[in-house]
Amino acid sequence: MLLAWAMALVPTRPAQAIWIFFTQKEAIEIAFPNGESVHRVALRKMQPEIKKEIAAILGQTVIFNLTKCFQGTIDGQVVGYACIDNVIGRSRPITYMIKIEHPHGDILHYEVMVYREAIGKEVGGGPFREQFYGKTLQDPLEYGEDLRNLAGATMSAVGLRDGFRRLLVLYQRYLKYLPDLSSS
Repeated sequence: MLLAWAMALVPTRPAQAIWIFFTQKEAIEIAFPNGESVHRVALRKMQPEIKKEIAAILGQTVIFNLTKCFQGTIDGQVVGYACIDNVIGRSRPITYMIKIEHPHGDILHYEVMVYREAIGKEVGGGPFREQFYGKTLQDPLEYGEDLRNLAGATMSAVGLRDGFRRLLVLYQRYLKYLPDLSSS
């Protein structure tokens, strides 16, 4: 009886948790709030050579099957790209959106759209999120150097950082050179 009472006092974490913060439509509206024309990028049309080049730069196999990218334009000028992707946090996927400025390729914004871990959803908030703004592929994106880690969410933070790096390489090697899709 005493053991049952003591166990009731021990704080527990839910085995599974899902926080849905934004739909795809809402995330794209956040990325392009100024009346930009938004067009989906057909990543499946990316040349196999470019996929191999991206994989070589990252040192890992890259699969963009679930990645969705959108180009935003104003008056025929490309202003940026918003990509929605998934990374693994501690053990489950995190769906996020990152906005990359064109033509410099810096991170303008990101949002965690769906977080599926019991702890660590703070990777989508405040100072942790803002430290990525303005970062480019040329920045080391290393915790302890130019990024602060988030206690209790280390694996989620590393997963997001790696996802950002993957999308920054995708931008530098492919998206940056796409024409204005609103005219196609």
